[in-house]
Amino acid sequence: MVFQPELSLVVEGPDGRVPLSFVVRHIVCAGYEPGPVGRGRHIQELGSLGIARPKEVPVFSAVASYLATTEQVIEVRAPSRPARPR
Repeated sequence: MVFQPELSLVVEGPDGRVPLSFVVRHIVCAGYEPGPVGRGRHIQELGSLGIARPKEVPVFSAVASYLATTEQVIEVRAPSRPARPR
């Protein structure tokens, strides 16, 4: 069985503060990586269609739901390889 944490938040809006609790079933980490790293063939295909190479490429990764937290402090591991310069 997969552990799915229940988080409790307080949402602040124009109508005031509203408590919100929910079970975390899925987490998607989204961001950008510089240039067309790892996607060369697709980027070449876009180029052949006359579309300019992007400066950044969106990246989406699934993350284990048990990692969801509302704690104020979390531990982050250092990357296993140096970050690429932007």
